[in-house]
Amino acid sequence: MKQLYRLSKATLAACVLMFGASAAFAQVNEVAVKSNVSSTHYTPVPVLNDSQILWEQQREGTGGIVTGFFDGLGSGAYSADDFELDEPAQITQVTMLGFQNDTTLLDGILIDFTLYIFANDFGVPDGDPTDPESALLALTMAEGDPGFEVIQDPDQANLYTFVVNIPEALGTEFFLAQDRYWLVAAPNHDMFDAAGSTRWNWSQGEENLSPFYIIDPDDLFGGCCTNWTSSTQLGLDWSSLGLTFTIEGIPGEAEDPELGDFSLIAPPDGTELTVQQGTEDPVVVEWEVSENAEAYTWAINFAGEGFEAPLVELPSDGGGTQNQLTLTTGAIYDVMIGLGVEDGDTVELEWTVFASLGDESLQAEQVWGITVTVGDPTSTEPIETVKGFALEQNYPNPFNPTTNINFTIPEASDVKVEVFNMQGQRIATLANGMMSAGSHTVAFDATNLSSGIYLYRMTAGNFTATNKMMLVK
Repeated sequence: MKQLYRLSKATLAACVLMFGASAAFAQVNEVAVKSNVSSTHYTPVPVLNDSQILWEQQREGTGGIVTGFFDGLGSGAYSADDFELDEPAQITQVTMLGFQNDTTLLDGILIDFTLYIFANDFGVPDGDPTDPESALLALTMAEGDPGFEVIQDPDQANLYTFVVNIPEALGTEFFLAQDRYWLVAAPNHDMFDAAGSTRWNWSQGEENLSPFYIIDPDDLFGGCCTNWTSSTQLGLDWSSLGLTFTIEGIPGEAEDPELGDFSLIAPPDGTELTVQQGTEDPVVVEWEVSENAEAYTWAINFAGEGFEAPLVELPSDGGGTQNQLTLTTGAIYDVMIGLGVEDGDTVELEWTVFASLGDESLQAEQVWGITVTVGDPTSTEPIETVKGFALEQNYPNPFNPTTNINFTIPEASDVKVEVFNMQGQRIATLANGMMSAGSHTVAFDATNLSSGIYLYRMTAGNFTATNKMMLVK
């Protein structure tokens, strides 16, 4: 509904001209205004515990400059002032003083507030509020939100200080390196014009580095400053071209995040598991989340062998990002056969999980045992061995990206050769059909696959064999 009441630029220009006899004079009186209270006193905001003032510009004069967004116009004009850090620091609190001359004060006018911090680009802000992603910090808050407070001065009712507790409002710590930066205070006004008497004006302050800058991207003020423009070009009669604000923080660099300790959850230590060919029963491995972890790897080895060279390493679900890994009994069977374990054998294994963050790695607090029986040891059916069938080791191995797989069948047979990843998912079928007796070769191209161990399985009549191969890119 507010769109029905938006002023056209022509109407807005007419409003601007009401402030003076010339367009230039009108711009100055609309962009900048004087407080209707002559005193420059204001009540400072207490410094946060453990913080210190890193940069401060006291109020100087009764002038004020436009800054922020005007919801009814769908546009805004923004002022920026620079500050400098002599050493790296965590920024903890930012305060910005301004005033509003209308008798309604800020009641019902302030929708929300955005704090921007921009890098310095040869003396001007590197970016602007129309592109929040260009800012190092763009933090929007409304009254009542954590970390944001609007304080009305107890002695001068038209003075308002925006106070932003960065860690509370952002939900995490925010650090800046030793450098020069630009601060923009941007209240969002529930207004259908940019009248200087009604809006919040950023108070005139000390000029410690350079004059403040202003940008009017949609030309609300008739050719004032569609790009960042120094306040020296506005024709202001201010004795000091700075703005009033304080930057608080704790000197020091951000500490590198550390991986948090974590424990295994399932399957429990001492689990006994029977796996058989072709079965799809799920086996879900779970563990706690490690704080700051980027990825997880599950590792398994023979009991007592440690994990410097595990039998198998697999990323967790979600490409390594989740704190679980879903396997199947059939996939585990294929792995065991590929490692040389025979049907009916029982092996004692141990497993654990590694969390990683960049080059850092942390092992889970436990190493748990699991007993795996391959095939059904209670079966009384004889194991049929068909002489003459053979599945050879692929060559070359390791390979990148192609390799050959040779196999022999003593009689014409229906042959299937398939490739699986270590989670039991079939990723290729290399042969599937009737073949004559003799030796055969199929090629496998892994151009689109990532490095790792893969299983290839040949089935011909009652004969089944599985081998593993390694792709190294």
